[in-house]
Amino acid sequence: MIGDTLHLIADQLNTFFKFRFNTDEDKVVLDSIVSVDGQVEARNLDKVVLTLVNLQQEKLTRNYHSYKAHDGNKFSKKKPAVTLNLYIVVSCLYSEHNYQQALTFLSAVVQFFQNKYAFTHANTPALNHDIGKLIFEIENFSPQEIGHLWGIIGNKYVPSVVYKVSVFNYTGGDIEQIIPGTTQPETNNQAAGG
Repeated sequence: MIGDTLHLIADQLNTFFKFRFNTDEDKVVLDSIVSVDGQVEARNLDKVVLTLVNLQQEKLTRNYHSYKAHDGNKFSKKKPAVTLNLYIVVSCLYSEHNYQQALTFLSAVVQFFQNKYAFTHANTPALNHDIGKLIFEIENFSPQEIGHLWGIIGNKYVPSVVYKVSVFNYTGGDIEQIIPGTTQPETNNQAAGG
């Protein structure tokens, strides 16, 4: 679910970038910023890179089991839906002398999410049916926090923004139990005392 959700975000951004910059090239990729050996991925230069940096469960929106009626007087019981917060860094990696392009791309990312801050089934038909909606919020970091984040990532700072993506009502789709419904008790239609 997490990978599919992040791919959907990258696809939506790519569609916007193709229209905004009149290009056929995918400028947005889902990838790590640096390789395992600590080197910047050369294939991602002059691209916008989406990277997951944290995942948390939202405790305030915890739900209880949900039940759904089916034909034949049966009900399915599902595990409680959860809200997850995905923290993604949207980085604009640039090659030498392309810093201005990186800033242009970063501005386009902010513009996109300012105009489409929620993905719902109505405005994003490709959204996984196990997810209610996605909400995007910029996370504000102090310069020290940003320095710490980039130290953990293993790279020097590049133009970027961190978004908290709230994944509402993720159910996982697994049915926990099928429960038979209640039926009318059988009654004896004969009159008493006959």
